[in-house]
Order: sequence, then C-alpha cells, then structure tokens
Amino acid sequence: MLMEFRESRGLALVFISHDLSVVRYITNRTLVMYRGRVIEAGLTSRLLLEPSHPYTRCLIDSIPGAGGAPQLARNTLASDDGCVFAARCSRIGDRCEELEPALGEAGGGHTVACHYPLSVLRAVKELR
Repeated sequence: MLMEFRESRGLALVFISHDLSVVRYITNRTLVMYRGRVIEAGLTSRLLLEPSHPYTRCLIDSIPGAGGAPQLARNTLASDDGCVFAARCSRIGDRCEELEPALGEAGGGHTVACHYPLSVLRAVKELR
C-alpha cells in the first residue's frame, strides 16, 4: 500500500524501521543509524549485498534465514571520544578508541563511518 501511494502521488517517503527485511521492499536508499549517528548510507540494494559497517552487517544477519544470529563482540571500551559502536564491534582497532569516524565516501554514492570498514572493493569494482 505504501509503494502504491508513493508511486501514484510521486512522493518521497521516510520509512523508519530496524527490520531490513522490510526496508528492502520499500526503500531505494537506506540510512543506517546507531545511537543517533549515521554510520552508513547508500542504495538499499548495495547496502544489503555489501555492507561496509559492522553494525549494518549485524542487522542483516538478524534477518531470519539470512545466516543466523549476529555475532556482536563485547569489548570493554568505555570512551565517549571514539566510535559509538566500538564496544560491540569485532573489528575494533587503535583509532576506534581515540577518534569518532567521520561519514566518508565508499564509492558509488555509498558512505560509511568506520575506521576499518568491511570490504567494499568488490562492490566498487562491480559499479565500474
């Protein structure tokens, strides 16, 4: 019904959900937030196929039938200066404790806020 309404009226919709299995059917672009901060954004199809941020990967893994329960690390990092996801991230490095990552270009209009993003090279090559 939302899709019909959007198309018939030529409107843009803002759809808020934690369930990426629903998001993939409704949106063209997706913005992922963690603790009020944008951590990844891009075309929904690309974001779901090749996530760059570890939290996005956890959200995808939590979709029933998508590969099982997400594996979240439990680190002891308790700094307010670093990455907001660092305490739960399995890819934590030295920079994560000291500096909040800025949202930066990952290619093809995809952006990510991560010092050690998941591999985006394959997706960038496919876009060329």
